[in-house]
Amino acid sequence: MTKDNSPTFRAFFDELSKSGFTEGNNLDVRRFDGGGISDNYKTTAEAAVKWHPDVIMAISDRMTKLIKDMTSNIPIVAMTSDPVSYGLAQSLAHPEGNVTGVMVNSSPEIFAKRIEYLREIVPETRGVFQLTSRTLWESPLGSSVQAAVEQAGLQLIGPPVESPHREPQYRAAFSAAAAQTKTVLVTTAVENFNNVDLIVKLMNEYRLVAFYPLREYITRGGLIGHDINPIDLYDHLGQQISLILKGADVGAIPFYQPMRLKLSINLASANAARISIAASILARADEVIE
Repeated sequence: MTKDNSPTFRAFFDELSKSGFTEGNNLDVRRFDGGGISDNYKTTAEAAVKWHPDVIMAISDRMTKLIKDMTSNIPIVAMTSDPVSYGLAQSLAHPEGNVTGVMVNSSPEIFAKRIEYLREIVPETRGVFQLTSRTLWESPLGSSVQAAVEQAGLQLIGPPVESPHREPQYRAAFSAAAAQTKTVLVTTAVENFNNVDLIVKLMNEYRLVAFYPLREYITRGGLIGHDINPIDLYDHLGQQISLILKGADVGAIPFYQPMRLKLSINLASANAARISIAASILARADEVIE
């Protein structure tokens, strides 16, 4: 979570600097990390709130909800999937409360589009494995995925990945799901993003076809996915926090929604796994990695 070690946080801190806020100069930044273990999240949220900062940046719906339940006074700028469904805001355009931020899923309908791609690649599929944590599985986002799967006439396959979200827990979920289906929908769960290489490795090992939510999975060997452009999201997080530090009302700052998602396909991975990608899909791709 530093400028030197992360391209996304470099973009974030650069945006703050453009507005006159520089860490170590006139900006004090403290970092809190749950370590990808669900049981730690409440303690992590409590520690952040007890510091009484001018603003908290939160990653994930769950962490944001925990922090919001602890304070209605501290502004929160969050990376979230559906702030209205989670009860974090009254609306995207007019949040009203103490939470604003950016959305990593442009709309619930995006899951239907991702399932459509999976069915084109594996027409015989009868179910879709939702790769996510248990808490997200049981969340409003999980409900949106389930609705999209059922509307497509398919079955939602589990189990969710249990905490502490390490290789044994992922392998157990993959093993159980692979016995039922060959298609996977990877969610934007933070735990997934912290295990990109492991997930791609297990997809190849179990010979599963997956649709990923971020381009980084594709550049690291994943088959097909959307490019949400995390740099763009972190740019906006930095802009929103700058506004709040300058005195803006957090409840009047709209949530930012990326309006276009780019389709990326790793053709080299498809060929290595002997997976056929139809010409009609390749023609729709914004980027093909050969």
